[in-house]
Amino acid sequence: MIASSFLMQPNLYLLEENSQLFASKFDPGLVAEAVLGIYSDDTAAQQGTTKLLWLLAHFIGLYQSWGDISQRRLLFKALYIQLSSLETEVNIRLPLTVLTEPGKGKDAMDIDESILEPLPAYVASKLTSLVDREGLAWLLRELSM
Repeated sequence: MIASSFLMQPNLYLLEENSQLFASKFDPGLVAEAVLGIYSDDTAAQQGTTKLLWLLAHFIGLYQSWGDISQRRLLFKALYIQLSSLETEVNIRLPLTVLTEPGKGKDAMDIDESILEPLPAYVASKLTSLVDREGLAWLLRELSM
């Protein structure tokens, strides 16, 4: 649970810039079990969406850095439960991130920013990394093993 609490913190620059180093220090199975534990009881509802988005982003960064691992199914299950639980939030806030990037025309949508905030840049980049060319190839490899 300590690892998952740590991974819920925003802007962990050291982790975000050195995910391979941190990935070598975290046991993939234990991290996946901690994530699944959060979603199996009321803990996820108590954490708030922002912390869960950071957990997801940091989990993706670590998962992509772990490489060849034996707990692939457990990790994929933890990734899936997070993505499915945060699907609505991501679908609403990810487009806002794109629209509010410099030069993208912040007034393109009539949005009250106090209600809807774009995703933090790191969270958005990790989510979009799942659907870029490399990310899709990685996901297909994970599914085929």
